[in-house]
Amino acid sequence: MICRRAAELISRALDSPLPFFPRTGLEIHTWVCGACRKYRRQLGTLDDAFAELFAQAGGDDPEARLPENTKSHLQSLVSDHLEREQ
Repeated sequence: MICRRAAELISRALDSPLPFFPRTGLEIHTWVCGACRKYRRQLGTLDDAFAELFAQAGGDDPEARLPENTKSHLQSLVSDHLEREQ
């Protein structure tokens, strides 16, 4: 597995459980790739921080949620940045 694919799966795993084979491949990749382990931790930290922020700001309000296209765009920017760092 290449890091770009791992970054996509790490991001996707925050939203829903991954199927067995992609999840297993990701686990193996992150065992050997320090950059992807770091990316997983960073993305998890960001996800936790945003969840807390939205909870404090009335996260049940659908208007306060990040639109899907914006979320996808941000994920793409992060993935591109990660790719350039390798």
